[in-house]
Amino acid sequence: MLNFSFFLWGYIFREREEIEALKKSLIFNKFTKKELKKVIPHLYRRTYAKGETIVKYGEPGFALYIISSGKVSVEVPSNEGTLVVDELTVGEFFGEMALVSDNFRSATVIAKTETCVYVMPRSALEEVVKLHPEVGAKLLLNIAKVIAERLNKVNEKLASLNDSK
Repeated sequence: MLNFSFFLWGYIFREREEIEALKKSLIFNKFTKKELKKVIPHLYRRTYAKGETIVKYGEPGFALYIISSGKVSVEVPSNEGTLVVDELTVGEFFGEMALVSDNFRSATVIAKTETCVYVMPRSALEEVVKLHPEVGAKLLLNIAKVIAERLNKVNEKLASLNDSK
């Protein structure tokens, strides 16, 4: 009985930790605990060492990554070498385009510190949509909102570059 009790408490604390980590993310912060419990079984957790490449520019994308601890840099190739376009930390995410398109990675993401992420492959999203349509729809809508916000920021940067010419 002791072994089962130990396993059960471990599961309860791990689930609570996962819920709290996901609630910090823009795509899950408005989800209820009940909704998150439907998503969590479709995620897996991965830790990357400082300096380790998480995704690489030009490679096929297959998953969304949600940062639960650590910090990453988002880099793109440029004429001068590599350009750091963003740094992301706890609660932020990357790779969302891989869930909705078959495009190749548009940036390289490198762990700047030891970084733990929750990974949601496209197949997991499809499974969530199939098993829990209301949760899947909410997730897709949140992803679409973030993609739109990020596109608006890029458009603003491009407009400011044109204005400075």
